[in-house]
Amino acid sequence: MQDINGDRFKYSTKEPGTLRIQKALFNQKRTIIENCLYGVDINPNSVNICRLRLWIELLKDAYYSETGSLTTLPNIDINIKVGDSLIRRFDLNAHFDMRRNNFKDYLSLVKKYKNTSNKTVKADINKEIQNIKNEFFGSFKTPAGERLDRAQARMNKVGQGNLFHETNLEEFKELKAKAKKAQEAYEKAKNSPVFNHSMEWRMEFPEVLDSNGDFVGWDLVIANPPYIFARNQSFDDYTKQYYLSHYTVDEYQANTYTLFMKLGYNLLKQGGTFAYIIPNNMLTIHSNQKIRDFLINKTGQLEIINSMDKLFTDANVDNCLVFFKKECPDTITVGELDHGEYKLFGTVPSDFFGNEKPIFNISMVKYKATIDAFWKLKILRALTSLLSLEFLTPSQ
Repeated sequence: MQDINGDRFKYSTKEPGTLRIQKALFNQKRTIIENCLYGVDINPNSVNICRLRLWIELLKDAYYSETGSLTTLPNIDINIKVGDSLIRRFDLNAHFDMRRNNFKDYLSLVKKYKNTSNKTVKADINKEIQNIKNEFFGSFKTPAGERLDRAQARMNKVGQGNLFHETNLEEFKELKAKAKKAQEAYEKAKNSPVFNHSMEWRMEFPEVLDSNGDFVGWDLVIANPPYIFARNQSFDDYTKQYYLSHYTVDEYQANTYTLFMKLGYNLLKQGGTFAYIIPNNMLTIHSNQKIRDFLINKTGQLEIINSMDKLFTDANVDNCLVFFKKECPDTITVGELDHGEYKLFGTVPSDFFGNEKPIFNISMVKYKATIDAFWKLKILRALTSLLSLEFLTPSQ
C-alpha cells in the first residue's frame, strides 16, 4: 500500500486521515480471513501456527478506535481445525433430517463465536455447536449402518410371514445370520480406531452447505499434501484398509498425495478450482497410472507445470504444480518453472497423451511444434518424390 508519492502507507494515531484507510484495510482482510479461508491439519502445532499467522496478518492493520482502544480481533480459530483430512465416518452426500437439525442455527452460532470477545460466551457457544454436531451424528447413517438396516428389514419382513413353513423358516434363519454379521460389522466400524481423528467435512464447515443442509463444496482447494507411502509401518492396518476401500486412484502401494488429490476433487463444488504442489513422479511412473487416468477423464482446464527449481530446500523431492477445474475434460496446458520464470509450452486436447495408460511426457508438448514441422516436411518430400515419378506405359 503506497501513497501518492510512492511511499509505503503508514498508519498513525496522530494523523486522523490515515484512520479511514487503516479501517478499510483491516475490514477487507477480516472479511477474507473470516469468510474465505479454511483449513485442516492433523498436527495441532501446525494448526496453531496457521491460526497465529492469520492473526498476525490481521493485527498488522489493526487500528485504535476514537475511545483509544485497539480494535477487537475475531475468533478465527474455528476456521482452522485439527483432524485427519483423509478419513471420515460419513459420506459427503449423506442426508440428515432437517426437522431435527437446523443448520441455520449452526451458521448463526459460528458467526457469534467469531465476533465475541467474552471467554464465557465463547465457551457457551462452543458447547451449543458441539450439541448440534452430536445431533448430526445421531441422524446420519454410516455405510455399515445402512447395511445393517437393510439386513434387519429383510429379516423382519420374512419373520412376519408363516415360519411354520420349512422354506420360510430356513430363509429366516439365513437372514438372521446375515443380520448378526451386519451388526458385528457395524459395531466394529463404529468403534474402529481409524476414526479417532476423523474430519467430518459433511458437518464441520456449515459455510459450504446449501439451504437444505446438503454439501455443496468449496470454490478453491489448495494444498501441498504429505508424500507418504502407505507401506511398512507408515500406517496401521485399519488405516490401510480404509484407504483401499475409499480411494481408487492408486496402484500397488498407496501414496498419500494421490489420495489427497482425489479428496480435493471431491471437496470441490462443480466448477471449483484445484491447485496442488506434488512430486513430479506423478507424471510418468507406472504406479500413478490411475491418477493420470482420473485427471484426463474427470477434470477440465488441466494445467501441469513441471518445476526445474527446488521448491522446498528441506525436501529432496522434485515437484510439479497441478491445476484444474471440476468440469468436463477439454484441454491440457503444459509449462515449466525454471529459475523462477514460467515458460508456457502449449495447450493440447485432453486426449493428447492417450486415453489408455497415458504418460504425461512434458517433452511431447515442449517440442510439439518441432515434431509437427518435421513430419510435415517428411510428408511434403514424399509427395514431391511421388509427383516427380514418370509413369511409363508398356510398349505396344
